[in-house]
Amino acid sequence: MRGLSFSSRQKASAFLDPDRDEAQITGGRDQQQNRAAALFLFRFHLFHHIGRRFHFFLRHFDDHIAGADAFLQVAPYYNKPSQEGVFQHLKKIAESTGKPIMLYSIPGRCGIDIAVDTVKRLAEECPNIRTIKEAGGDAGRVRALLQACPELTVLSGDDGLIPAFVEAGAKGVVSVASNFAPEIIKTITTACLEGNTKESADLVEKWKPLLTDLVFMDGNPVTIKEVMYQAGRLPSPRVRLPLVRTGTENQTRIRELLQSINLLSA
Repeated sequence: MRGLSFSSRQKASAFLDPDRDEAQITGGRDQQQNRAAALFLFRFHLFHHIGRRFHFFLRHFDDHIAGADAFLQVAPYYNKPSQEGVFQHLKKIAESTGKPIMLYSIPGRCGIDIAVDTVKRLAEECPNIRTIKEAGGDAGRVRALLQACPELTVLSGDDGLIPAFVEAGAKGVVSVASNFAPEIIKTITTACLEGNTKESADLVEKWKPLLTDLVFMDGNPVTIKEVMYQAGRLPSPRVRLPLVRTGTENQTRIRELLQSINLLSA
């Protein structure tokens, strides 16, 4: 585990206010960096998701604000710009900061992807764009990205696709499940990266509920917050409107799944 993404959960970041953003990052660095040193002995990098709030970012998120090491930048959503518009938008953001930017392509939520040719242009023209979180569910796109941009670091945006994406050339995962079980995700990812096919397949089979239903049963972050609440990791499963807590049927199913893989006592 080498980094922590703040304000980047699907659905949630659009509803945070600027002051909460900055307080969350600053407080998170103090708390999580100490935990990281104790648990993983890695330098912790904090990634902040600026999402659609491009103009706020230009005005306020210069290189000394809030302590973020880098920015996770999703494709523009709702207005469905052309790929030229996507390119110009992301290029402008990259030019506004000296910090690294991780692109985030998730067409299922944005309605568009960041096309391979667009990523290639951005990587060529923006020295601080060298990484992409790929959440389109297609390992073939990982190969296409790396063929077009050999120096690009591709990370899976889906816990359940870690083996397939690593086999295609990805170097890791930006994980939802690691909020609850970072050591399990780290073990699976390490086995994949080291080419231990049998071990990684066995691990994925063992922890399949964690990588699928316990992450996406009722969408992210609703499901993972319920998981963490039931396991005593969060004081509340509360999410911000228009999101609501998962229903009672799914609450029971989550509890049963956690018990089935021995992550919650009966």
